[in-house]
Amino acid sequence: MQQTKTWSKTTEPSSYHQIYKYLEQALDECSKFIDEIENDYYQGSSASLNIVQHKDYSPRRPLSVNTLLSWSVPLNELRNAGSLHDIRNGKIIRDLLNEVKTGTLAAPVADESVFLMRRILDKTTDQLYSKIPALANKITDCMNLMEQYFLSFYEIENIQDIIQKKKKEKTPVSIFP
Repeated sequence: MQQTKTWSKTTEPSSYHQIYKYLEQALDECSKFIDEIENDYYQGSSASLNIVQHKDYSPRRPLSVNTLLSWSVPLNELRNAGSLHDIRNGKIIRDLLNEVKTGTLAAPVADESVFLMRRILDKTTDQLYSKIPALANKITDCMNLMEQYFLSFYEIENIQDIIQKKKKEKTPVSIFP
């Protein structure tokens, strides 16, 4: 059996197998990247919020579940002190942290709660602006290559130029500064 060449962005694929292998590899890279992002997000937890000492800790649970369990008490304390129903919104979190700074919260909160909330907000913002766009670009590249491949079944000249033109037309105004 003859080994098929791998497909790159600069050459036309000659078989469905080439595009399948390329996309399988690209999606595997995306999956690993997502795992790295998740590990980076949860690994930076405060030393004072040691998940090993948490009463619900289980070595069989994923790190993310154990970390979220350890975060729940300090974050709930902060939410309750701010008399909020939900603290999953960036603006609400910033307002809450400003209330902590000015001392206008309804109840006192531990420093570890404030530190944890700041760390979560900083990490989320960092990943939103640095890591997520790279992942979105990789997925967009895969979609563009798939479109290029399927258009190649038709007798269309300059397929790559057509794809690039469509890509420029589809590009929304960036929400990132």
